[in-house]
Amino acid sequence: MKNDICMLGLSLINFIGSLIVIFLMPNIVPIHINIDLVIDAMGSKWINLVWAIIPLLFVGSMLLFKHKVGNNLQNIKSFNATMIVLCVFFIYLNWVWLFFTNSNLQLGEKINVPISLIVGMPIGILLIFMGYLLPYIKQNKFFGIKLPSTLKNEKVWNETHKFSGIVWIYTGFIIIISALICHVLNENLIFIIIMCSCLLILVILIPTIYSIKIQSKISKDKIVCGTCDEDVSNEKK
Repeated sequence: MKNDICMLGLSLINFIGSLIVIFLMPNIVPIHINIDLVIDAMGSKWINLVWAIIPLLFVGSMLLFKHKVGNNLQNIKSFNATMIVLCVFFIYLNWVWLFFTNSNLQLGEKINVPISLIVGMPIGILLIFMGYLLPYIKQNKFFGIKLPSTLKNEKVWNETHKFSGIVWIYTGFIIIISALICHVLNENLIFIIIMCSCLLILVILIPTIYSIKIQSKISKDKIVCGTCDEDVSNEKK
């Protein structure tokens, strides 16, 4: 309960602080940057409220459906830890964006910031943290890697989360190292390609394929065991 109140309070403070900063901004601010970090669109400062309200909406929705995690103590602890980290992550992104839009830059000007480090490092750390938590999440219908195969079989759930945890940790380190290298080389496009590829292939695709493979193996083992039992039964007759 204390954790929930702290998260609500933190997200509310973030929203109020963001509201004050937005109020003090010029009426027209940068609202979009391209891959070269050049501002290519200007608009109303109030559009920044979208970023400011995301942490509050996230915490509120998570608390609303928290009961679906179940009564397993380990799941509750993992869920709370995840909620805290993601809330802080969204707040971080909000203030990074507010910094960009309040930089007094105009259309066509370039933002001189280490974007690969600002974006890549937090995402890498987030993946490492989530990868550490994954093996501890017990089967439930709300929190974790929810696939037809993992929800159907507890063994598939456990094996998939154990394997995915390792993959996510390695992915986090890959993204962090890529962010450092691309920052030195000043290659934002290459970093974005690497990061998106890692998120799609290593975080989503590979765990899904692994889950299907484990489910298939278990199904084959059951068929083999069933055939063996039938043979033994026939021999006794």
